[in-house]
Order: sequence, then C-alpha cells, then structure tokens
Amino acid sequence: MWKRENITFPSKYNEVANLIGEARSKLSSDIYQDESERDRGDREGETSFKGVLCELIAREYTKGKGNFFFTPLVEVLGVGDVALPDMMYKGKTYDIKFGGDKYFTVNHKSHNGKKRPDYYWFIRPISETEAESYIFKSEEVDKWELAKAYSSYYRHEVHR
Repeated sequence: MWKRENITFPSKYNEVANLIGEARSKLSSDIYQDESERDRGDREGETSFKGVLCELIAREYTKGKGNFFFTPLVEVLGVGDVALPDMMYKGKTYDIKFGGDKYFTVNHKSHNGKKRPDYYWFIRPISETEAESYIFKSEEVDKWELAKAYSSYYRHEVHR
C-alpha cells in the first residue's frame, strides 16, 4: 500500500455526485432489489453518492497526468451483473472505492470473482474539497480480515 498526497477537488463535486448518484440508483434499481444479496437497503443513496464522489475525485487527480481510461459515470442502459473496472492505466485495472473513517472494505464475492482488479484505489474525503488517497494491490486484500454484515467482506483498518 502506498498513500498519496492529499487531493484537492472543487466543492461543486459534492452536489454533482449527489445528482449522478440519484440517477445511478434509479437506473440500477433492478439490480439492487429488496432482499437480494446486493440490496443496499436505505443506504443506497448514500452509497451511490460516495462512489460517484470518489470517481470524480479520481478523475480530478489524474487530469493531465497520463492516458487514463474511466468507465462512464452513468450507464443509461445499465451494465447488469457485469462489474467493469472504474479505471484503466497502462493495462492495469483499478476499482475506485470510498475509504471509510475506520476501515477500507472490499466485497468478498466481487474480490474473488472473474473481474478482479489489479488495484483498489481508496479515496477518503476529509473535507468538502480535500481527500486522502490509498492504493492497494489486489493481492494485499487477500490478507485482510474477513468480516460479515449483509454479505462477507474484507476489511483493513485505516492507519493515518
């Protein structure tokens, strides 16, 4: 794991992330159905917002730094059950994730599936305009603690 410098981003990304998150939630409502393994319950809106915000921050950070490829922020036709990498750079895939206050988490089933990314890029917003950045090789996640809530997941304590 390595920690990058703090990333600054425009405060308007918070509002934009909320709007895009709402659109994503509506478009994926058939995937995250009640009682399904992927059901986010009353956390759907917040989860979508956080994911979009982190993807916007990643795009801001990489701007002008190379040939990065990002998947679209919104897929109007949906992607179904296919997990696409959030970002590709130099042939490597990255899953961009929200970094929580206490733990970094990765879904067990997704991590051990066919579309396992090369890296997990955790972005941890610390203010309306600043975030911390942590990148882990996928193999590092294999060594994390396994926990269970709605589904099984790997977790790693945030060390500042």
